[in-house]
Amino acid sequence: MSMRSLGSVEWTVVVLVVALQWGCARVDAPRASTEGAVESRAHLDDIEDQDPGRELSHEAAQAVDIGHLRLRFEIGQMATYAYFWENTRFVEWRGVSDEDRAALRSGTSGRVIRMVLTENVRAIDDLGRATVDITIDALSYRVMPGQVNVDYDSAREGQEVSALADLLGKTYTILKTPAGGVRRVIDSGRARAGLDPNKPDFDLARQLLSDPAITERHTVKAMASNNDPRPVPGQEWIETQHYGFGQMGSRTFDKVYTYRGIRSESGSSMALVEMSAVPSTRSAQRDHEGAHPGPFADVFADEYEFTGRMTINTETGLLDHYSESLEMRWAGVDPQADPADPSPASVHLIARQRFAYER
Repeated sequence: MSMRSLGSVEWTVVVLVVALQWGCARVDAPRASTEGAVESRAHLDDIEDQDPGRELSHEAAQAVDIGHLRLRFEIGQMATYAYFWENTRFVEWRGVSDEDRAALRSGTSGRVIRMVLTENVRAIDDLGRATVDITIDALSYRVMPGQVNVDYDSAREGQEVSALADLLGKTYTILKTPAGGVRRVIDSGRARAGLDPNKPDFDLARQLLSDPAITERHTVKAMASNNDPRPVPGQEWIETQHYGFGQMGSRTFDKVYTYRGIRSESGSSMALVEMSAVPSTRSAQRDHEGAHPGPFADVFADEYEFTGRMTINTETGLLDHYSESLEMRWAGVDPQADPADPSPASVHLIARQRFAYER
């Protein structure tokens, strides 16, 4: 199959341009994508200036009633989490010969980050908010082709040359609410000051310790967007979030969280929340949050899959698992393909944005 047999010259040019731009596009590192988590109690806005971390006695801390969908903190409480974050793009050609496929641009670009984090509750104030020290125990950071290649893994030997290696053992401190929000980043400056600006990947390392990235990483949106600490099974709440996909435009989704009740998992009692998403019905309220198709929308048909899941251990009050996964898919099919051809020439663009936080 020749390039010309892919279809009209116009279609061939469009899909090649899109595939090239898609594969080379910059995929940014994690950053806060909403204006802030919604607090479960409105009056918390009135106490922003109160001193965080006023220490309670063990008995007083235990007496804080936080419900099934609230975290429970104790002084000295420690938990280790595996954090995963991905923002990647794929280009795949189908229905073309091996010779043509070799000449066409395919492959993956984007970023994948994995961290092992240990949380240590240092103090609790009289609102149940915890001052938490978070230490980075392990890290891998991969930036795939299409950008400057980075392939760092703290588990491998000989990685000390990267500034990402300086992150190991660094500690930052946040004020965390029972509702899963990050009230403020108390101290990240000392950790950033320990990075060597003369090492490669300094900007990547510094960005992981920025206050917006820390807030995004530790905000449990499935909880923070819900005002009811004791929902009944089947109860729902919604968070609206905007996502951009470069030349393929942008989408705004209403993420619908549903409380499923208390379940037994791995011998423990877990409060379960599941998330599904639909295109936002509220995007017209703010024009920039609407669904914008992008310059090549007429050439491609799109579909999506967007799900999430959260469990909280009701016996310990610890977050057990939280993940959300969005996959957008666009397909452009040769308009001059034979209708009887079961595998017409086509190009498929895939974008994945997902994260997981698991104890």
